[in-house]
Amino acid sequence: MVEEPFDFQTGFTELPMGLVEDLLSQSSKLAEHVRKHIQEMEQVKKEIREQLKHEGVLRRDGDFGYYDVPTSCGVDGAYATERLLALDYCVAAAVAVEGIIPPSTQSYWSAPQHKAYADAYPHSDDTPVILRALMMEFELELAEQAPHDVVFLDGSMATPIILMDQAINRLIEQTKQGTYHALAVKVLDGFPTYLKNYLNMSSGKRSDKIWVASPKYSSNREFGKVLGWRIQMDDRAVFTYVLEAGEFAGPVQMQRPARMWHLTPPDENDEVTKQQIEKLINQLTSLQVLYYRPTAMVPAMRLEVPAPVATNDTRLAMLLQAVKHQCMTPGVMEPFPLYMADRMVKHIGAAMPALRQNATTALTEDGTVVLNMDNVFFSLHGYRSESGGY
Repeated sequence: MVEEPFDFQTGFTELPMGLVEDLLSQSSKLAEHVRKHIQEMEQVKKEIREQLKHEGVLRRDGDFGYYDVPTSCGVDGAYATERLLALDYCVAAAVAVEGIIPPSTQSYWSAPQHKAYADAYPHSDDTPVILRALMMEFELELAEQAPHDVVFLDGSMATPIILMDQAINRLIEQTKQGTYHALAVKVLDGFPTYLKNYLNMSSGKRSDKIWVASPKYSSNREFGKVLGWRIQMDDRAVFTYVLEAGEFAGPVQMQRPARMWHLTPPDENDEVTKQQIEKLINQLTSLQVLYYRPTAMVPAMRLEVPAPVATNDTRLAMLLQAVKHQCMTPGVMEPFPLYMADRMVKHIGAAMPALRQNATTALTEDGTVVLNMDNVFFSLHGYRSESGGY
């Protein structure tokens, strides 16, 4: 939605006046940097457009003709850890929201779909890392099961392998130290399904369905590096200046990380899983990137898709039509179902005090054991004075 103006009367209430004045005096640096970027883009915009046309990678969505509006949904996840006196209270969830459906199209979901998990564990610095992996399993499960033609994923197509590898490596380290995290059992139980879903989604083999990752933030410069642009801005920023409404650029092979993607199998002796992981990494290395600006109301969107989608005009037309139809809401700068899923699931952190209060009520109503209420209060309160500090 449209961003509300900052309230200068209340926005700085808790800050010392001297600090506020100091920061405001330095905010002009931002204006100077933005001015510099805009001036640089104005100087090279025509040059870049001509280069893209010459390379044959600048096209219009209208080149494919009209494609019936496909059904779509957006999937996003979130996690939260509230550090209580003796325990970490953990929540992981994923939400899938159906996109805007034309009157002539069938609606599959009458309400958002979700997967969620909540439990408490002893304090551990590894808890958030493992919790993110569980969140990722939930996201992929919802995305793979969605009955829609186009499924939008928040973040990069490579995010699931990065987060899972971090978690598995932590679990292996813990096993060596004899301090296995209890939450790991749930993550490892879901690992085979996670791998199966990920392989299916990143292969692009299903002709009736497209999984597309649309990260809001990306520092990648696939086009900038291949085409030798002299402006040092990431591709999404450049294409927001360069592309006109209805234009898209690409595909180009997705940029590989400095450290190649890696996924450690939970069982080092499982040869079948090792082969599946190798296949997954090969599929990720063949991912393609497009930048599309469906309307003048939104910035250029980064779309990461499997090669079979990017190189097939029929499937590409289906993808672009889905993106365009879901980007017609003023003030929403991403596909509408992703925007809604993000808004819903990101409120998990704000809901933690209510979940903690519910647990407090359950303890006070439990008549089987007489509890010291001081102990109940401190056990269910966090380290911060106000809300518990999650």
